[in-house]
Amino acid sequence: MPAVTPDEVSRIVYIAKTQTMLSTARRAATAGQPYTLDAACLSATPGRVLRYEVLSTGQDAKVPVASGDLPCDGSVLRNGTPLPATGIQISLGPDLSDVTAAYAVITPST
Repeated sequence: MPAVTPDEVSRIVYIAKTQTMLSTARRAATAGQPYTLDAACLSATPGRVLRYEVLSTGQDAKVPVASGDLPCDGSVLRNGTPLPATGIQISLGPDLSDVTAAYAVITPST
């Protein structure tokens, strides 16, 4: 899992041992700024895939602004995405059975 950076927008971490989902929205995204989602997942089940969604914290909070599948093979998925000028949250799941660890972080693209 990457270290927290000063420009990080949002992060979510799943800890299987305690079945805890830690979600932190640090700042709002800026319109016109490209962003990068870095995410990884581990599972005891070969071929396991986890769904991720990037959500606005504004009025349209239930409508994903980005989403995709995250293979639980330990490799880091990196996707670039534009975001609306609003607070951003990341969701993983909904089914986390057999997932031993997972995270997703959004930062400005460099």
